[in-house]
Amino acid sequence: MDLFALERGNAAVGNASGAAGLEITLAGPELVLRMDTLLCVTGADLDARCNGSAVPLDEPFPAKVGDRVSFGYASAGMRAYLCVQGGLALPLPGEPVARLSKGDLVARASPPARPTTGPPARAGPSPAPGGSLVALGRELALRVLPGPQPSFFPIRALEVFFSGTYRISSDSDRRGIRLDGPRLELDRPPDIPPEGTALGSIQVPANGLPIVLGPDRPVTGGYAKIATVVASDWPLLAQALPGTSVRFRAAGAFLA
Repeated sequence: MDLFALERGNAAVGNASGAAGLEITLAGPELVLRMDTLLCVTGADLDARCNGSAVPLDEPFPAKVGDRVSFGYASAGMRAYLCVQGGLALPLPGEPVARLSKGDLVARASPPARPTTGPPARAGPSPAPGGSLVALGRELALRVLPGPQPSFFPIRALEVFFSGTYRISSDSDRRGIRLDGPRLELDRPPDIPPEGTALGSIQVPANGLPIVLGPDRPVTGGYAKIATVVASDWPLLAQALPGTSVRFRAAGAFLA
């Protein structure tokens, strides 16, 4: 969800930016290390600890066989990321990425690219403007680009979209962030021929309530999309809790 946080953690432990890490939502597990390695926690503050001692966010730290890394409940943000030097092994193509359960083992994808004993480097500042946790607890103002079907929506619907305030629904998940608030009326049925979907696209089904598509979205979609959240603002939405207020700002021309 928060790709910037994942990239920061991977950079801190010497991984490629797209290496797999562990996403932890709202509350976390206790993990027992079966190897010596270098770890980094980024994203939301879930009171991460190693053997009972607090672990600072965005700073890599060495861990040894038998160490216990635990997480509590989120105090700021929604999703934390645990990055392991070498990355985590992913399922084979076509196999689902399942939620972890008690007793599961998670394998490392590859041996570390550099020793774990040297002085760790800081993860560095977030590439997101102001950091992805800055706006939490306040109203989010998200920049959006047109479409790809803005012509499906009359001017009055665009006015409602940009003037109204939405709230993130508790029904949201990695497939899509559902918004409660002003309903958008269309001049025509919202159904369109199936087409590819993009992260951050805002589709409007028949009930008129927008859904911002997430990383586990369907590969194709059949509803008109009024706008798309710009990539640099997506982490703000990814870290926002249910009930957070959301408003949209145009980052491009919506009317020709």
